[in-house]
Amino acid sequence: MDIQGVGTLSLAFFAAGLLFILVLKLIFGKSILFPITAWIVIPMVMAAICGTIVFQIGIKHILWLVPLFATPIVAVFFVIARLLRKPLDKITRNMEALSQGNVNIEFDETDLQGDNEFNKEFRSMDMLVQGMKNIVKYATNIGL
Repeated sequence: MDIQGVGTLSLAFFAAGLLFILVLKLIFGKSILFPITAWIVIPMVMAAICGTIVFQIGIKHILWLVPLFATPIVAVFFVIARLLRKPLDKITRNMEALSQGNVNIEFDETDLQGDNEFNKEFRSMDMLVQGMKNIVKYATNIGL
């Protein structure tokens, strides 16, 4: 296989990755799982391209190709961790505050908008907080 064949095969892997991302969008829709799985496709495509290049130019070139492709792959996993960690940390902090009786919790509009699982969780917590505020207000009004 010549370098043109490698380029064609790499382009085919790239196109297959895009198609796979579209299929994932159909499967997961607005779920938080879509961006996570879409970000996982990127390293898969990169690994396929890297393997194609190594196959063409020789195994000795793996020493510089692996770090070249590994760096963006590691970056992708940091993005995935951030996609999950940030909202989970916020949910945990809010639930800890609620468990200590703090009903003065405010939610960002960005947390409440959207249709993924985290946005639904934030809206549910917001309704819970509003309900608890109403109970506290009612109890205060009747003198408890």
